Amino acid sequence: MTANDVIQEAQLLNGVVYPGQTMSAEALATSQLGLNNMLSEWNAQGLAVFSIVKNTGFVLTSGTADYTIGSGGAINVTRPEKIEAWRVIDTSGAANGGQPVDSKEFAARADDNALTAARIEMLNYDAAFPTGTIHLYPIPNAALTLEL
Repeated sequence: MTANDVIQEAQLLNGVVYPGQTMSAEALATSQLGLNNMLSEWNAQGLAVFSIVKNTGFVLTSGTADYTIGSGGAINVTRPEKIEAWRVIDTSGAANGGQPVDSKEFAARADDNALTAARIEMLNYDAAFPTGTIHLYPIPNAALTLEL
């Protein structure tokens, strides 16, 4: 969703425009200014504005179960506050995934920390600072690609 999508939706909800109607360039520019001012005010108050970002193409190393994520980490992207969902894709294009599990569930279910497989069953995310850590179970033993 873009800023213009947010503006259009707000204008629809407020009855300023109607479905199918296009805002004028001047009205859109004024609305963008208002949205930017609102976000600046939230920032000044210390309020956080989060976004959901899809990250793709992280190649997993066979035999490695833990990956640091963040600036300078094994997965060198902006460290996420949390991971909403994950997916692992093998070389044939087959995929599996789900939602991350918490540390307690991961520890209880990952009873054999030496088990390797070509299919990942669980992912746990430790959002430590400055780099987080992604834990996988079982340990990948094939060429896999991770999406977050």
